[in-house]
Amino acid sequence: MRYHDPRNKYGVSPIDQRTWHGLFHWERTIYFDSKAELRRFCELYLLQENGAISGLILQPRFEIAPGIDNVAPMYYVGDFFYYENGKKICEDVKGRITAKYKQSIKRAKALYSYINFVEVKV
Repeated sequence: MRYHDPRNKYGVSPIDQRTWHGLFHWERTIYFDSKAELRRFCELYLLQENGAISGLILQPRFEIAPGIDNVAPMYYVGDFFYYENGKKICEDVKGRITAKYKQSIKRAKALYSYINFVEVKV
């Protein structure tokens, strides 16, 4: 007889532990991929509220290979994008570095050299 294992197959925390409900009722609910990403968002949100950073954007997309004929373009999707002291910064919270991530970040850095890509390790 098999029993129900409540843990996620990929080791991801339950959704209620990865959810930001906003500080005010008009702010939307945001679901994150990990608790580390949620923690980093809270830090960046407070920095933006205090004026240390500006223009915080979630899940920014950067085209790293154009689409040709029936092939869709490839994108690098970061976790956060913001401005700090006039510099453009794109952050990615990483627990594990994959080969696909290495390839896409390398292309993104080459194409968008004016953006500082930062990797936040868990």
